[in-house]
Amino acid sequence: MLLIIVLLLDKFYTPKWIPPQIDDNELTKVDRNQDGEIDSWIYRNEEGIPSIGIIDQNYNGDPDSWAFFKNGKAFLDEEDSDGDGKIDKIFLHVFSEDKNKIREFFFDLLDKKRNIFVEKEDTGWVDVTK
Repeated sequence: MLLIIVLLLDKFYTPKWIPPQIDDNELTKVDRNQDGEIDSWIYRNEEGIPSIGIIDQNYNGDPDSWAFFKNGKAFLDEEDSDGDGKIDKIFLHVFSEDKNKIREFFFDLLDKKRNIFVEKEDTGWVDVTK
């Protein structure tokens, strides 16, 4: 049975990414396809640990994928897969307390007007030590 989750994304997200004001030493820029244009940005905290990753997956100049990190590990990924400037896919990564297992949840946008997401997949607990 599918679990429907309502997220009020309009309250938390803007249609276009606005980068935070940070020092250049906290930002890594990458040209993944080596065409001379930056298409990946990694923001790091004061200790140099990644906090936000942003990717332009279709190389059109606009970011369409965001990863949020805690203690250097991604816990939330968001994606604008259709290029309309709104998040339509969410990937949630949950680690066990001992950090030896991960459980991932995948959500797809069900209703764009009301920002209703539906759970698409739950991987169950997976051992990451193997």
